[in-house]
Amino acid sequence: MTKFIDLTLSGISDGAVYAAVALALVLIWRATRIVNFAQGAMLMITTFIASAIISSSGSYWLGFAVALAAGLVFGALVERILIRPVESAPPLKPTTRPVAPAGTEDSSAAYRSAAEKLI
Repeated sequence: MTKFIDLTLSGISDGAVYAAVALALVLIWRATRIVNFAQGAMLMITTFIASAIISSSGSYWLGFAVALAAGLVFGALVERILIRPVESAPPLKPTTRPVAPAGTEDSSAAYRSAAEKLI
């Protein structure tokens, strides 16, 4: 019975994460009519920030607050620097512009993960 409860709660929490990511994608699409391909990379970066804060301080709520603030700042910067200048451009340009930072973030995360395995 405990395994059933554990798996049920795990499924609910995984579903909540998927729903939050989907909601973020829909909100960005409805507000700007641009698909933000950097959304997953932005989620990953804020997760790494939260993980680093939680492991160094031991406080979940501090990690949550710092990751929330970092995500807000990072999202605002991406919107102002990458998306806002090309909103009136042809449809393909605003859609593909966030791809480069997403690739950079993914590469840096892979590098960090490989470096941690060596230590």
